[in-house]
Amino acid sequence: MAGRPLRKRSLGEVQLMHNLGEHKYVQQRQEWLQMKLKSIHTALMRNAEEGESSRTRRLNQEDLTKEEEELLQQ
Repeated sequence: MAGRPLRKRSLGEVQLMHNLGEHKYVQQRQEWLQMKLKSIHTALMRNAEEGESSRTRRLNQEDLTKEEEELLQQ
């Protein structure tokens, strides 16, 4: 009788154990998701440190109109 309880568990105890298992699963899932998000975030930071930006693009001189070139030269 090593693994068996001495008495039958009440409904409240069973519900508590179920809730605890569910809570542990949700917590484990959140930690996994947080780790994945951090790896994405650090990749963006690494690109920014190298001078690249994932959100902006530098225009080439050929992409500018004559009016924009004149404004930049002023």
